[in-house]
Amino acid sequence: MIDDSSIKSIEEFPIKICPSIYLGNFQTLTNDKFLNEDNIQIVINCLPMTKFLKFFNEEGDKIVLPTNKMILNLDPKFDINQLNQDEIYQLDEFNKVYNKILQNYLNFFYKNNDNLNFLIHSTNYNDLTKLTINNPILTGNLLVQFFNITRFIKLCRNIDSKISILIISDDGHYQLSSALLISILMDNYNYNFDASYQYLLNLNSNLKPFNSNFYDDLIITENLKKFYFENCKIKSLNPSILTTNYKLKRRNDYDDEVSLYI
Repeated sequence: MIDDSSIKSIEEFPIKICPSIYLGNFQTLTNDKFLNEDNIQIVINCLPMTKFLKFFNEEGDKIVLPTNKMILNLDPKFDINQLNQDEIYQLDEFNKVYNKILQNYLNFFYKNNDNLNFLIHSTNYNDLTKLTINNPILTGNLLVQFFNITRFIKLCRNIDSKISILIISDDGHYQLSSALLISILMDNYNYNFDASYQYLLNLNSNLKPFNSNFYDDLIITENLKKFYFENCKIKSLNPSILTTNYKLKRRNDYDDEVSLYI
C-alpha cells in the first residue's frame, strides 16, 4: 500500500505519486539526473501530440532521452488530418525511432514469448484484456487505453521490477494526466475512483478538480469508473494470471537486438 504519511502539497516537478510513478512536465525530460537516478524507462505524454512534437522540435538539443526509452502519447482526440506538413514530418521522424523500440519490445516479450500464458493480458474475458498498442500514439476509446497502459506497465514491471514511469502533464492542471494516474492507482492498489481521486488532490495542490458540468471531464470520470468495475471483474475471474510474479527472461540470442534497459 501507499504510505499516506508521506503525502504533502508539492508544487515543483517531478512529483512522486507512488513508488516508481512520477508526474512531470516537458522540462522534466531535460533533467538528466532525475531520469537516470530514478530509472525512468517509460514516458507517457498526456498533452496533445502536437505540443509534444513542437517541444521535441524546439528543445531537441536539451532532451537527454536515449533511444532505448519507451514513449507513449495518450491523446484521445488526435487526428493526423489536422497536422500541417512540418508536424507530419516531425511525427514520422518520431515514429521511426520510438515505434520501432515499442514494437520490438512487444514482439519479443509478448507475441513471441513461450510463456505467454503467464502474461496478464492473455485472458479471454473480453477485448479489454488484450494489449493492443500498435503505435506510440494512443487515441480513441479512453477505457481501452486505460487498460492498454496499465497492462503495459504490468508487463514491463514483470520484466524489470525496478523501472519507473514518468507521466507528462503541464502544470498539474491537465485532466488527462490525472485520469491516467487514477487508473494506475486503481490497478495497483485497488483504490476505487473516489479514493484515488482524493489521494491525488491531497498530494498535488495544483491539481484542478474534475467538473461534472464539463463534457470532457464527465466522459473521463465515467470511463474511470467503468475501468474500476471491469478491472475488478477481470481480476476476480483470473486471479492467478493477473497477480503472478512470473519473471520473464530474455533469450541470449536476442540480447543484442532488444537491449532496452541498459
